[in-house]
Amino acid sequence: MWTFTNMYLFDDKNATECGRPVTAEPEHAALGRADTPIVCWWSLLFLVSAGNLVLWAVIVREMHGLADGYVGQQLVLSGIFAAACAFRSILPRVDLERRCLWNSPLSSIFVGRSVATIAELCFAIQCALLISKLSAVTAKASLQVIGWSLVPLIVLVQVFCWYAMPSSA
Repeated sequence: MWTFTNMYLFDDKNATECGRPVTAEPEHAALGRADTPIVCWWSLLFLVSAGNLVLWAVIVREMHGLADGYVGQQLVLSGIFAAACAFRSILPRVDLERRCLWNSPLSSIFVGRSVATIAELCFAIQCALLISKLSAVTAKASLQVIGWSLVPLIVLVQVFCWYAMPSSA
């Protein structure tokens, strides 16, 4: 069972991977002792994430059958990005300090970094596709080179992010 963990009150002596020892306390009891500002902040993150996913689904439904290859690629990539952002909003964590809001296996540093990597690569590919489309519209081939050079740069950035992860992640 997942337990709510106050992100600002940790016992670092007995901390687990995501910042807090596992407790057998029921979820509703954990939420009852949580700080109100943290619960409000997390609730807002949850609502915005849900709203983003609903909005994305509405756009996909409206575009069904009308989308060409470019629009279809953008929709798939934006859906992956929105889902990854929602995941990271529902299970927020501070990786380097090894703290999380929900004490869950999904709050591990490895899972969080993996989801972030996928989201950031999808966003870079979206930007490259947009710049490539702009290149085709304006007939400037140099834009296409610039656009697609973003993707290897983001891959390099991700390698550095993974390298900088704590060693016991």
